[in-house]
Formats: sequence, structure tokens, C-alpha cells
Amino acid sequence: MDADPGRNALWPWQRKRRSRLSQNRAAVHVLPHAEALIAATGADFRIGGERAFYSPDHDFIRVPKPEAYFEPINWHRTALHELG
Repeated sequence: MDADPGRNALWPWQRKRRSRLSQNRAAVHVLPHAEALIAATGADFRIGGERAFYSPDHDFIRVPKPEAYFEPINWHRTALHELG
């Protein structure tokens, strides 16, 4: 792990604490670097709904709101997976 996790990264001990906090569905924020990467692709990226998917017929990606995930990393993983 990087010696300097940055403002938005979590150390393993912080993840445990965040896991307990997320049981209350605390707001999950999209990391600025991830947001910039998604925007740079030019993809039609929509947030909302109950599931993540790519629609080849309409050429767009949809992922649930970040608050639907218990851990922030899982929203980021899902979003980047759908872009891939």
C-alpha cells in the first residue's frame, strides 16, 4: 500500500470502521479521480436505478447511486467495470 493514502483513500483499519458506518447507508462520494476518468471516456454514463449494466442497443451505461453500496470502493469497481 502506498505510504501516503491521500485524502480519499482508506487504510484497512479505516475500512472496518467505514463498514460499520455504512450500515446506516452514509452518503458515499465519488472520488474526483474516478469522476474525471469516467468523464474523459465520453461515455453516456447514467447514475440511478437498481442495477448496473451497459445497454448496447442504446449505447449507455447505468449504475445505481453510490449510496446503494455499502462500501465506496464497490461503487467505483462497478462503475469502472461497466466502462471496461
